[in-house]
Amino acid sequence: SGFDYLEVTDCSFTDSSLANNWTVGIKSWNSSGSLIRNCNFKDLPEYCIRTSGPTSGMVIEDCQFENSQYGMGFWGSDTSGIVIRNCHLSAPPTYQGGSGFYVSSGASIEVDNCHVEYFNDAITVSDSHVVVHDSVLRFSDSDEIYLIYDYNLVAYNNTFEPVRSCVFVGGPGVGQSSFNNNHFIRNGEALYVRSVLDYWPWGEEQVFLDMTNNYWGTQDVDEISEFILDGNDPPYIVNFFVNFLPLADGPVATEAITLDGVKALYR
Repeated sequence: SGFDYLEVTDCSFTDSSLANNWTVGIKSWNSSGSLIRNCNFKDLPEYCIRTSGPTSGMVIEDCQFENSQYGMGFWGSDTSGIVIRNCHLSAPPTYQGGSGFYVSSGASIEVDNCHVEYFNDAITVSDSHVVVHDSVLRFSDSDEIYLIYDYNLVAYNNTFEPVRSCVFVGGPGVGQSSFNNNHFIRNGEALYVRSVLDYWPWGEEQVFLDMTNNYWGTQDVDEISEFILDGNDPPYIVNFFVNFLPLADGPVATEAITLDGVKALYR
């Protein structure tokens, strides 16, 4: 804590015993610049990387996070300018623990060209701002994107492959959240979008989510609508609606890296 610049490269962080439930790979507090590059985080029972308090100008790139119950956590309105790129995050498939990214209490991050899989939620956003693009989010036990409270999220050029749902919307956001130029791939009975009545009492102002110009694997509007759970689904009465027209003509190309590509960084 309290450093102007920290560089961590070519390091490994692990706790194979999983005995200490509070083991964190890197924890940042009151820092104003750091680079974490080409590191491997494995078998950690807590967050691989976590910020608490003032943190700015952090770049995390070309790292692998494997078999850990949580990925990265960012808290606080004085946490900003965080960029995560070219990283692969994977929870134990038999555990499916917390979030790949947990962003809360006013923090602001950008996720660029990352691959996130097998967590409970790939990205959880609460009272914070997140931009995620050119990434693959898949096989989460619950939702790929979990939005609660005063969130502001922009997602574009991503591929979503959910088990339960691509996006959960738990309440009104701030600003204009949007999902554009993404590719949604459903598995089984997975939903594209879902919400719950408890967060949307009838009688309040209607809220709309911009999900235009995405590719849904089909051009059948009725089929897409069938797997979006919003205010158009009586008797499921919520004051939340998804705008998904117009549709994209085909899958949107992304720059998302493969797992083999990430592993090649360590050879």
